[in-house]
Amino acid sequence: MLPTRPLHRLAALALTAALAALLLLAATAQARKATAIERPAMIAAWYDAIDIDDPVRCRNTWVTRVSAYRPRTGIIYANSLLREKRGCSIGDGYGVLRRPTRTSTAWRVVFQSSDVPPCRLITARMARELGLGFVCDPRG
Repeated sequence: MLPTRPLHRLAALALTAALAALLLLAATAQARKATAIERPAMIAAWYDAIDIDDPVRCRNTWVTRVSAYRPRTGIIYANSLLREKRGCSIGDGYGVLRRPTRTSTAWRVVFQSSDVPPCRLITARMARELGLGFVCDPRG
């Protein structure tokens, strides 16, 4: 007969490993591509905010993502290689967009810059998920 103490320890270790794996998977969730309905609304909101008049050939050169963690938040940034190939203006900024509900198409730009977004708009988890690669700015 096996002693019960090592079995308890083994079960606790297995449970801890399983929980750690679940937390790791949850922390590395990726933002999803914007749907066919979300994408044009996000791009329209972006053009309203940046106030530039891109030629038609440049209007579909934007990358749009929606947070899986907080689906009311999205990001838009330029596909630089495609914009260069089409002769469009190129910048290094991005925009953070919000909508009133998870299913709304009424996006609005709440932040546009090439700097770190303020924590009041986007959490560190969302920054990683949306591909910003850095954390939020607590001073902003």
